[in-house]
Amino acid sequence: MMGATIERTSDAIIIELKELMAPLGIVDVGNSGTTLRLISGTAALISGETGLTGDESIRKRPIKPLLNALRELGASCKGTGPDELPPVSIRGPMTGTQAHLPGDVSSQFISSLLLSCPIKESDTDLEITGERKSKSYVDVTLHMLRVLGIEIDERDNGYRIGGGQIPKGKGYEIPGDFSSASFPLVGAAITGGSVVIKGLDPNIPQGDSLVIDALETYGADITCRKGSVICSGAKKTPFEFDVSHSPDLFPVLAVLASTAEGESTLLGGEHLKFKESDRISTTVSMLNDMGVHAESRGDGCIVFGTGRIKGGTVSTKGDHRIMMAATIAGLASEEGVKMDDDNSYAVSYPSFLDDIRSLGGDAKEVTD
Repeated sequence: MMGATIERTSDAIIIELKELMAPLGIVDVGNSGTTLRLISGTAALISGETGLTGDESIRKRPIKPLLNALRELGASCKGTGPDELPPVSIRGPMTGTQAHLPGDVSSQFISSLLLSCPIKESDTDLEITGERKSKSYVDVTLHMLRVLGIEIDERDNGYRIGGGQIPKGKGYEIPGDFSSASFPLVGAAITGGSVVIKGLDPNIPQGDSLVIDALETYGADITCRKGSVICSGAKKTPFEFDVSHSPDLFPVLAVLASTAEGESTLLGGEHLKFKESDRISTTVSMLNDMGVHAESRGDGCIVFGTGRIKGGTVSTKGDHRIMMAATIAGLASEEGVKMDDDNSYAVSYPSFLDDIRSLGGDAKEVTD
């Protein structure tokens, strides 16, 4: 919709872009907050107007800090209502040289400008205010930009981004996603089973590779070799984990903590309330509904594990990571887990249920 041509082959996706252009219609990102935020920066490069919207969840998620930064850089932006929630409209081009973003709301705001500002003509000084959360996700963006020949100077308070840079197209093998892999890895640990996940590279910046540390502390047997991670059996030791830079792990690590024998603490997740749901509240409710005693705190939760999950009926609030975490919990539960959601997982892990079934899990649709 914005001028790129995309060719899909059996083993690759080839993307070519000669000129960015405003889409003819409104871009609907569905349930993808990542798409909304990253495309916003791209839209601010274009002189025409771009309209962006999404589903009910997206229309409740914050984007005003990013719109404010785009305005500082000269773009015209407008959101809906006093909080400027989606739908939003954005018109460029950006010509300014300075912008500010909070570091404790969403790393995707930062990544959006890191992706777009090298392409605009002028240099950009991007200042990050407050405590930085999810910085490891920004590191993934920086890694990919450097692979494409983009130079960005990282400073104590932000970034100096040179303008007029052209990405150098080249082939790149996309590594496996630790965020998605965390679900079958935890599933193997809590059921006493074993799983091999291929295509994972702990040497490429991915904040969610910290799931390996959590699993090892829990007592799982983890082996990393030749691009694969193997997880099996566990001692089920309680643990403490800081999710500041890997917040997507929060729901599934809470499930992991549920099966430990003792008190576990997840902390550093103040920004989890800005996700598809308020993930602290939703995760704690999920655990309580399954017979696990858990208490929320401002930056996470405390899980009082007993080594068992009873099971029950869970409301996922349409949040894909809650749905997948509840599914994993169901594998180790005594009575099974039933939920009001059978497809939100497709947002980030389309083959999730198929993979769980292939590993021996029993997941099926019910009508009552």
